[in-house]
Amino acid sequence: MPDNFVSSGRLKDFRESLEKESELKELITVESPQEFPLNFSWGIDPAKTVVPVYAADMDSVHTDGGSKSSLTMKTALPSGIELSRTITFNDSDYMMDLVVDVFNGT
Repeated sequence: MPDNFVSSGRLKDFRESLEKESELKELITVESPQEFPLNFSWGIDPAKTVVPVYAADMDSVHTDGGSKSSLTMKTALPSGIELSRTITFNDSDYMMDLVVDVFNGT
């Protein structure tokens, strides 16, 4: 799996099973990069896209005590379109806000 996508999302207050020592609940369980959540394509069937390499402003995001944290990822597609995706994570309710900005310099 590439490391340039949101490839894991674990809930800190929930476990995979009722066992006290079980792993944190994982929300992202996919086999192919095209299946990753938040995959974005423009005018192409997402199953046929090449997953672009994004540059992220941080390696991981942690929230604590009702705080919000944001992750911004940017890429340029072969078509010349530039994408910027900002995901804001809210610790208090597991909600995520997603803003996708599409820039076409042509």
